[in-house]
Amino acid sequence: MKIEKKQILLLLVFIFLYIFIRFVNFTGHLNFSFDQAWTSTRALEIWRNKELTLVGPGSSIVTGGKQILQGSINYYFLLVFLLLGNFEPLISSYLFMIFTALMIIPLFYGVKLLFNQKAAILIISLYSLLPLYIDFSRFFFGPNFQFSLIPFLILFTGFYKKTKKQIYLFLVFFMIGVISQFHFATLIFFPIFLVYVNTRFRFIVALSGFLLGFSPIIIFELKNKFYNLVVFLEYLKNSKSLANFQLLPHRYLSLSLILFIFLAGYLRKKITDKIIFVSCLLFLVVDLLIYFPKPKNAFGMADNWNYPMEKKAYEIIKKAMPAGRQENLQDFNIVNLVYDNLSVVIKYQMKKDNYLIDFDDYYHNKYLFVINKNENIFNNPAYEVNTFKPRKKLNQWKLNDSYYLYLFERLK
Repeated sequence: MKIEKKQILLLLVFIFLYIFIRFVNFTGHLNFSFDQAWTSTRALEIWRNKELTLVGPGSSIVTGGKQILQGSINYYFLLVFLLLGNFEPLISSYLFMIFTALMIIPLFYGVKLLFNQKAAILIISLYSLLPLYIDFSRFFFGPNFQFSLIPFLILFTGFYKKTKKQIYLFLVFFMIGVISQFHFATLIFFPIFLVYVNTRFRFIVALSGFLLGFSPIIIFELKNKFYNLVVFLEYLKNSKSLANFQLLPHRYLSLSLILFIFLAGYLRKKITDKIIFVSCLLFLVVDLLIYFPKPKNAFGMADNWNYPMEKKAYEIIKKAMPAGRQENLQDFNIVNLVYDNLSVVIKYQMKKDNYLIDFDDYYHNKYLFVINKNENIFNNPAYEVNTFKPRKKLNQWKLNDSYYLYLFERLK
């Protein structure tokens, strides 16, 4: 595959645009909330305990108290960025964003091999500048990880189309198996990409690649009496609603990129320099209007709330821990009534820094930190605060114009 200087310059321009648009107000937009903190906590435990696990976090499909379990790759892929960022959410998330920017390179050459250069330029412009893709490339989330690896799938598909070598067909379906561990919705890619399989031998090659890429889930199913399959069938039998199959953005994220690629291939003869330029300019203007104003809250987080507020609350609480100089508290817990009663983000930071409390006990703690809009807290039905009585307020700190951090003591 010949690489020209003009192509290198073109890719550098798009990588710059990709990072520039996402860098603007990155901290304010960063979604590091319950799901991100919970998964990061588990990844931290896996690293410290040197664990090997076959399955990852549960999905939204729940029946009879049992969840469909996704692949352990959700932890191990995340762990790469956490380790590089020293487990600091902001740095690690920024490194993930840089990684997704570099995926412009395999995406460009994959589409070029499949169709032509103009189709490739149009696709990397969409990948770089479409608001949907911007929103889902700045934070840790299984479908986002999955989306970031689609360029490798396209590159191997392009190599296979050009060379017809079986190794590339194997890698195409291996990648389908790998990315399907992040979110099972992309299992639909298996029949879609069978369009490139026209002999029995090639089908065996394709199936072998998929089985290897999807092997952790397959091994788990065999060891646990087909747990996921049984739960899924029970869900279909017992569920009165198919709300979990709604077409939410993260569910069509990867599929939409595949559809755009094949649509660009179908219309490749009609793609002109003018269409590419106008598309890039239009998306760039829209992006500047959307992302340059300072956000009031992070993407997917509560109103007037973001990761810096979580960090600010943690820094205040940390001063009250045994190593601090203020109240010197030891027996406490934390409630965030803004959106997450269990305060998983703050507890992730505590675990990262090796501050240990009884994180799950809200019945015997002597002190309670609460994040809320006002002091009218204890009429809340949540057991984390409702059972904390009698009590008295010891202190309060203003976090921003909407929320305060309160410290209460349980009275005997």
